[in-house]
Amino acid sequence: MLVAGIVVNMLVAIYARRRRRRLQAEEERVRRRRRIWVHEMNQTRSTTGVFNRFEQLRQYPDRFHSQFRMQPQTFQYLLQVC
Repeated sequence: MLVAGIVVNMLVAIYARRRRRRLQAEEERVRRRRRIWVHEMNQTRSTTGVFNRFEQLRQYPDRFHSQFRMQPQTFQYLLQVC
């Protein structure tokens, strides 16, 4: 009987310790805030809209290239030809 009581007490202690660690880990995740860098062009997207970004894209050639897959000068040339 004494051995069974000791085993039960050990199991309860192990369970309590695991639960405490899990709760501490969860609290740590909640406490930790991640910082996210957002390009200034995307910060104004909610006020200016997604489709009105052409002029903003022209100010950032690397972003322009990722959107249109061409340099702004090439895009301007195509606009003049058409």
